[in-house]
Amino acid sequence: MIGAQKYEKITIFGTDVEIYKSLLAMKRSVLCLVALLTMIFHMSAQSVTLNNRFGKVSKEELEMTEYELDSAAVAVVLYENRSIRVDLSANGSFVKDIDVHMRIKVLKEEGVDWGDFSVLKYVSQSVPEIVTGIEVVTYNLENGKIVPTKMSRKFIYTEEVSSSLQRISFYAQDVKVGSVIEVKYNIHSDRFWEIDDVFFQKTIPVNWVESQVSIPGFFTFNKKLHGSLHVQYDSKVEPKNLFGYQYEVAVDKFNAVDVPAFKREPYIYYPTQYFSSVSYDIRSLRLPGMDTQYYGVTWQDVDDTYASSQIMTRFRSQCQFKDQVAAMPKEGTDIERIASAVSLVKDNVVWDEKYRIFPEPPGQVVKNRSGSNVDINCLIAGCLREMGYTVDMILIKFRSSGFLLDFQPERNPYDTFILKVTGSDGQEYYLDGGSPHGYINVLPSDFLITNGRLIRPNSPGEWVDLTRLSRNRTAVTITADLTDDLRLSGQYSCNESGNCSYTEKSSYSEYDDEQEYISDIESERAIEIDEIAFSQMKEYSPAAQTDYKFYKDIDTAGDFIYINPFLIKFHSADTFQSLQREYPIDFPYDYAVTYMFTFTVPEGYAVDQIPENKIFKYQPLASTARCTCTVDGNTIRLVYNFSQNQMLCLAEHYQDVRAYWKLLADIYDGMIVLKKL
Repeated sequence: MIGAQKYEKITIFGTDVEIYKSLLAMKRSVLCLVALLTMIFHMSAQSVTLNNRFGKVSKEELEMTEYELDSAAVAVVLYENRSIRVDLSANGSFVKDIDVHMRIKVLKEEGVDWGDFSVLKYVSQSVPEIVTGIEVVTYNLENGKIVPTKMSRKFIYTEEVSSSLQRISFYAQDVKVGSVIEVKYNIHSDRFWEIDDVFFQKTIPVNWVESQVSIPGFFTFNKKLHGSLHVQYDSKVEPKNLFGYQYEVAVDKFNAVDVPAFKREPYIYYPTQYFSSVSYDIRSLRLPGMDTQYYGVTWQDVDDTYASSQIMTRFRSQCQFKDQVAAMPKEGTDIERIASAVSLVKDNVVWDEKYRIFPEPPGQVVKNRSGSNVDINCLIAGCLREMGYTVDMILIKFRSSGFLLDFQPERNPYDTFILKVTGSDGQEYYLDGGSPHGYINVLPSDFLITNGRLIRPNSPGEWVDLTRLSRNRTAVTITADLTDDLRLSGQYSCNESGNCSYTEKSSYSEYDDEQEYISDIESERAIEIDEIAFSQMKEYSPAAQTDYKFYKDIDTAGDFIYINPFLIKFHSADTFQSLQREYPIDFPYDYAVTYMFTFTVPEGYAVDQIPENKIFKYQPLASTARCTCTVDGNTIRLVYNFSQNQMLCLAEHYQDVRAYWKLLADIYDGMIVLKKL
């Protein structure tokens, strides 16, 4: 019997698949090619009469201007069929075929992008995948006639995602409001053990969706329906005959109608995990006359697979910058020395803006002077080991890829890996060399997961919490007074650290023109900026600093002057507009804010009113907001402190969070009122 560990090597690296093929080859005298099942469903759409055959688009569909169940929809999937079949090929090995057919109606200009499609495929000599039969047709109504526009083959593009993965992209032509787009393609794969989740929901409404999954009775799969939508399900067993040998094929059929669009809400990292779907997970295979082969996997199986893979080999490669490392100063703190190794690699290799799991040969990366985040991580790891540090690999699954559960092992769970460095005093440091705005212990918010996996050869794996590596803090100090023409004039200083710094640097980097960035600040805060200075915005550093002088118009009425001390508002009541919410609130990171506004009352004026002192707490978010305002002579000082120490909040608390955000927003309405003497 083939053990689970060897099978895992197949699923990730394609190294042991020939073992299974040889077993099947022994049975070729008994087993032969099974004819593929074809299934055709006929149905009626909600708003139009629909013929689901490819190319049979009706004038009624083209004349459709709105989806009656969702008038705001930018597009609607009129029909989708996804057929998945695991079967035997002519050479006696199992194969998988996926046939996709989808028809989409564009209703608004924002829906035009639904004419862009992409498919991921594995690239492997032992377990290949091919995408064939790509057809994309755009239908428009011109002078009362249906005019089809077929996609030219030149609009099919192949992009390398990693050494083992490619993205096939293809685009419909002549797409506009009113168009109907139809697409179909086939994926033929030897990766029979992997059945992708079948999704019934999208970010646009779906009028009708159906799926069929056919699996020979040799296999045992765990099947699970996800989501809250009603999906019709039917399962039956169909008999098969192979040269007198009787066996069965399990055929599952699913369909759903009038599926509402998944409504995007603030602070959802991975929307598709909440989509209604069905997933399959292979558990065993039993061929005639042979023992059952179990493919159940444990996290230790996954650990062992990665620990013995080429990923680990390249991660543990020798240092590519030995001479430069030898010339580095030996003194300094661990953070300083680690940062110097990171800077050394970044000075020689440019990040190609890709996050991967499979690194390229380190020597080749140095030669090309460009690489993915894991390519750079391998080079940094080599330098740090040369400097005497212990460096480990932390495998992660992005937050935007879904939750990784410690009680539910997955065969191919990870998206990339980062570094853990153990300092001279045992202190642990975490970093990713590809993150352009990060630092030691400052990772992209997509990396802030509770279940990173540390692996070492010949050692058990460990779960690592990456959510609280840094202190994420925004500190704003403003000193202000009034000009002779009654404008607010002041000095603004803001220091961002941790992930707050990462966010600020990311925002800054999106602008090619610094002046445009400054103009947006002026517009957002209704101020005029002078003498601005940015610090550490483009550097490999733990913080970001912004300083400037500003002028702001204020309101006056008779003898009264009204000043809002909040140049920045950190919360808005509009953040959570929906009256109801079905999904958890997933904040990017925990953080703290300190805001201090100091104002000098001009001569001839007295303080008539200051903002009320307020304090609010909300335990599910471990959050506290406190605002105090005091008057000392002619000086008014407002101090606002906010902290939130929980990143995830359940949907059942939504109404309370919404009310809490309203209280926070109300704080920013507090006014300083001066009266002329």
